[in-house]
Amino acid sequence: MRFQLIEARFFGEPEAVRTVRDIQIQGPESQIGVRLYFPDSPAPHPIVMFIHGGGWVLGDFPTHERFVRDLVSESGALAVFVNYKGEA
Repeated sequence: MRFQLIEARFFGEPEAVRTVRDIQIQGPESQIGVRLYFPDSPAPHPIVMFIHGGGWVLGDFPTHERFVRDLVSESGALAVFVNYKGEA
């Protein structure tokens, strides 16, 4: 039952947030994509760094979009989502 509740966080229409901004940072071998999610609440915001699971091979921005938007919407925190595979 718990897995079904967690899995539901990855599907469906994502929550609205104020702004989503994609940036690139230089990694040791290539550019690394970072996506910033700004909540729809007054600043200042706490910051959460989100690094998805997947054994360093599975997952990316689209697979965790809804989860991160829900996190931002419910917590009021700014989320920094690192796509650690080095893909933009």
